[in-house]
Amino acid sequence: MKHTNLLRTRHFLPFLLGCFCLAASAQPDPAFCPCFSDTSRTQSLRVCFYNVENFFHPERDSTKNDAEFTPAGAYHWTPYRYYAKANQIAKVILAMGGWEPPEVVGLAEVENEQVLKTLLYQTPLKAYNYRYVHYESPDPRGIDVALLYRPDRFRVVHAEAIPVHFIHLHNAHTRDILYVKGIAKGSEDTLHLFVNHFTSRYGGYKATISKRTFLATLLRSRMEAIRHKQPEACVLAMGDFNDTPEDSSMRDYLHAVLDTAEADSASWMNLMYPYVGKNGVGTHKFQRKWSVLDQFVVNPRMLHGQASYRVAGPVCIFAMPFLLTDDEKYLGNKPFRTFVGRKYQGGFSDHLPIVLDLEY
Repeated sequence: MKHTNLLRTRHFLPFLLGCFCLAASAQPDPAFCPCFSDTSRTQSLRVCFYNVENFFHPERDSTKNDAEFTPAGAYHWTPYRYYAKANQIAKVILAMGGWEPPEVVGLAEVENEQVLKTLLYQTPLKAYNYRYVHYESPDPRGIDVALLYRPDRFRVVHAEAIPVHFIHLHNAHTRDILYVKGIAKGSEDTLHLFVNHFTSRYGGYKATISKRTFLATLLRSRMEAIRHKQPEACVLAMGDFNDTPEDSSMRDYLHAVLDTAEADSASWMNLMYPYVGKNGVGTHKFQRKWSVLDQFVVNPRMLHGQASYRVAGPVCIFAMPFLLTDDEKYLGNKPFRTFVGRKYQGGFSDHLPIVLDLEY
């Protein structure tokens, strides 16, 4: 790629120093993230999910609708901006780990394998030997989901892309659901992970809800297939579902309930319950309204010590101050994005990450 060596020598060191300072001196504040503690993780995994928003490679791909994110495109997506974005994502991942990098990270809106290699091998994440699971999907814009993991703490034993074909829409396609099965170091039991990015509401809620209910039905069928064979199976679905925990796609089609009192043998548990209905709290903001679009859903047995992996403490919306900026139009704050409209501001994403600890 053009300018790669120049960017490494001129800009990598400042980003490296910035990441080091962030990881070393700005440990997560319990006021923002109550799930963080000052102890190292020995028999637990930290699982994170982050919609990184438009992490595109600046080279044009003629098979995808990615022309806007090229140097000549509408966003003037230059190599400098691309590498800055990669380092911003690396900062967030390191910060989410607390005292050590997180063991498992699900990502949404990554364009291809190239951006994952840049993230893991050309930012400060290189020191932690992360590996990735990714499959190219037929999404028109080329944005996919992926899973990062630390092989010293989590061993992947199987992975596959679950294709999505909207039969009711003349077999239209979207990004795949990613399924990964693995085992934590020190455990002999399997953890089943699903990484999701449901269809957005672009075009209106009513015009797009059928796609999200279809996705929820597909996801539930795959999760149920695992639980049917092994009722105590540890199953965790994470993602940007583009609906809230109270919307029908999550409650009625995925059957992810919000309260253990509602759970039955066919239910899944939505761990975002503590954040539902709280004013000014969420993972995404549209105009004045914060919404919890990014969620973790698990087998209820994982909450009651009846499974090999147990949910340890509350889920954290990683609402650290450096990920937020003042909302001058609608008041309060909002996610600090890479762009506002077409104006580059060098932020992070329009979503806030979520963090969960699993003990085993």
